[in-house]
Amino acid sequence: MNYLNLKSEITTFLESLNTEKFDYNPTLKGSTTAGENISLGFTCYVTKILYTIKSEKLNDDIFKKELSEYLKSFNQTKPGFPKNSFIDNNYLKEFKKNYPILFIKNTIKYLLGKIQFKQILPNYKLKEFIRAESKQTLATLNQINYSYDLYTEGYPKTRLELKEFCNKLDWSLPWNAGAQVSAVATFNAISGNGEDISDVFDEILINLLRNDGAYYEGQEIGASEKINGAMKIITGMDWLNIKIHKPQNLIDTCLKHVPSREGCDIVDVIYVLYKCHQISDYKSAEIEDYLENLLPIIMQHYYPEHGGFSYFINKSQTHYYGVKVTEGLDTPDIHGTTLLVWALSMIFEILGNDYPNWSVIKP
Repeated sequence: MNYLNLKSEITTFLESLNTEKFDYNPTLKGSTTAGENISLGFTCYVTKILYTIKSEKLNDDIFKKELSEYLKSFNQTKPGFPKNSFIDNNYLKEFKKNYPILFIKNTIKYLLGKIQFKQILPNYKLKEFIRAESKQTLATLNQINYSYDLYTEGYPKTRLELKEFCNKLDWSLPWNAGAQVSAVATFNAISGNGEDISDVFDEILINLLRNDGAYYEGQEIGASEKINGAMKIITGMDWLNIKIHKPQNLIDTCLKHVPSREGCDIVDVIYVLYKCHQISDYKSAEIEDYLENLLPIIMQHYYPEHGGFSYFINKSQTHYYGVKVTEGLDTPDIHGTTLLVWALSMIFEILGNDYPNWSVIKP
C-alpha cells in the first residue's frame, strides 16, 4: 500500500461529497433527506480531515476565514439550550421528528432498568447532542486558529459545580460519562477558565483511577468500554494540560485489547496509546508492532476508487447524533473517513519516516 497517495485520493473524495462551498453530503450514495440537509457536523468533519492531511486549502487565509465565519454562523441562543450554543436548525428539526418513537423506546428502556427516569424524555439526549456539537465546533475553530470565547454558560465552572456534575454521572459507563466530562473541560479551557479548574478535575479523575490505568467505577466493565471511556477523558485532560496518571498500566490494557472493526473502537485505542506514548517510552516496540498490525484492518475500510473510508467494513455510518443520515450502503462515508484518517495520522507519527507526515487533531 502506497500511503503517500492517500492525500490526493482523500481530497478527491471530499470534493465528491461537496454540494455547496462549505456543505457536504455524509456519503457518496444512500444519503437520506436528513443527511443531505444537515450541515454543521459534516463541515466540522471535513475541516478536521483537511487539517490532518495538511491540505493546501488551509494555507489560504481567505478560505480559512470564510470557513470560520460559516461555522460561527451556527452560533445562536435558543430556549432550552445554553446561550451561544452551536445549533444546526436542520439537525434540530430532524431529531425532533423522532420524538414520539424515541419516547416509546426510552420508556421501554426505563422499565427494563437500562436508563434513569430523567432520560425518558428525548429532550434529555438532545441537550447532550447539542453540547457535543458545540464542543466539536469550538474544537474545530480552535484547530484552524480561530477563537470563540462567548460560550460561557450552561456548564459547570466552579469547583463545587464540577464536583456535583461529575458525581451525578454514571461512571460504570465511562464512555458516556467521559464524553460529558471532556465537553466541560473543553468549554472551560476555551473560555479561559481552564487553569482555575484543572486541579479539581485532576482530583476527580484520581478518585476514578483504577489499576489498569482507566477511569471508571464498578467491576463488570469490558475492555472496550474502559479504553473508549479513557479516550474521552484524556481528550478533556489534554485541553486542561492534565497528565495521564498511569500511562504504563493503560498501555498494557490497550495492548491486550483487540478492537472491533468499527471506526470509533479503532481510533479510541490508537488515541490512548498515542497519548500515553507521548509521555512514556514504555513498550515502544510493542506499541509500534500493535499499530502496524492495525494498518491492514484500517485499510479494509478504504475504497481506493473513491478515496474514502467507511465507518463499518462494507457499510457506511447510518446515524449522526440520533438522526439517520444514510441507508448504510457499501460505500465510504464522511464519519468513517474522519476517524480513520485521524487514526492513520497518529500511527504515521509513531512509525516515522516511511509514512506520510500528517498532523494530529486536538479533538
